[in-house]
Amino acid sequence: MTVASCRVDLRNPGQVLACCGLLELADRYWRNGDPPEAWFGEDRFYLEVPRDDLSNPLRVLLEELAGCEICPPLTEEEHEELRRSRRLGGRDEPSRERQRRKQELENRWHAGAIRLGAPFNMVVDWWLQDGATFKTWAGGQSVYQIARVCQTALRNLLDGTVEIEDVFDCSAVLRFPDGGSRRARNHNPSGFDARRAYRALDIGFSPDVLGLKWRSFPAVELLALIGLQRFRPAPLEPGGRDVFVYRTWHVRLPVSVASVVFSGIVAFPRSRRWRFQRVARDEQNRYKGLSYSEEVEIGHA
Repeated sequence: MTVASCRVDLRNPGQVLACCGLLELADRYWRNGDPPEAWFGEDRFYLEVPRDDLSNPLRVLLEELAGCEICPPLTEEEHEELRRSRRLGGRDEPSRERQRRKQELENRWHAGAIRLGAPFNMVVDWWLQDGATFKTWAGGQSVYQIARVCQTALRNLLDGTVEIEDVFDCSAVLRFPDGGSRRARNHNPSGFDARRAYRALDIGFSPDVLGLKWRSFPAVELLALIGLQRFRPAPLEPGGRDVFVYRTWHVRLPVSVASVVFSGIVAFPRSRRWRFQRVARDEQNRYKGLSYSEEVEIGHA
């Protein structure tokens, strides 16, 4: 068995969800033999995998994630059809069927499921399920594009001198498209990292309006997107949409047990309970983010 660890801020729900994403990927990558197990320390996340020939399992997972194919929600033919529809614009009056088809493709492009290719072979579509309350991006953003720019930024970070134990603190400017085109522009992240839960009213200006290059944390954003597929924070109140709780576990657990402990589905003595809010990141309430959390003492809401 091999154990690796990285630093984590338990008050940052995005970082905790990113750890959950790492455990999910580890369970899929090392699916033969004993399942990987993970746990939290005071300020570290530990992952144990059933191999004794690895120097750092976390680096293996991150490099595989940075290099795997992320499949878009549309086929190449469907995407070309959508591009043609957009180019036509208002030059002629589209039929009702053409309008319906274009809207269908637009909806799937922006909010359709994405798929991680080998070696993970995982569909990520929680926002189409009961986890839709955790959708933090605006309707005009594409989940696929968010994932791709975060993956590209992660790959660039790993090509540098990044220490894996500090990967959650490594930042980058997210750019789309991937290349150095003059048309490349800043890209908003999904907003899971609490360090990006700012509002223009709070800081006194709008970074987007001024075109500032705000740095994001691609490992956190991409891994949290993956972690939410199985690990769901629970609403503090039944039917609630803005205040959530989660539990961190502090003994070795496989992904199947850790996910139900995280969500509070089962009582677990070696866990800690945290509460946070989903907050607006702009004055138009288009972009959401996750606030820092506070630990909830036993016996308190």
